Amino acid sequence: MTIKTNIWSFVAAVLCIILAFIAGAGHVTPVIIKTIGVNPWFVVLSGSSITLVFGIIGFAGGANFVSRFRSVLTAIITFGLAIFSAYVVVMANIFQFT
Repeated sequence: MTIKTNIWSFVAAVLCIILAFIAGAGHVTPVIIKTIGVNPWFVVLSGSSITLVFGIIGFAGGANFVSRFRSVLTAIITFGLAIFSAYVVVMANIFQFT
């Protein structure tokens, strides 16, 4: 179970990076806000936070070097992305960019 959590959390981390690139595109953000009614950086923040939790759970499935490396990489990617997206959300709320 933890091995599957390890793999799927890594896949979710890659998807969060793709979502961050989509959310970072300035001309796409107003369209996304009108379509789903939520700032896309909120989606990136919540997705990366959930992925971080599952990535930490996936540490238990580290049977070999590759799975341990994948767990560490997932945790680093999602933690950094969560911090960055939280910064963007806070700054957007302070200065009302959205």
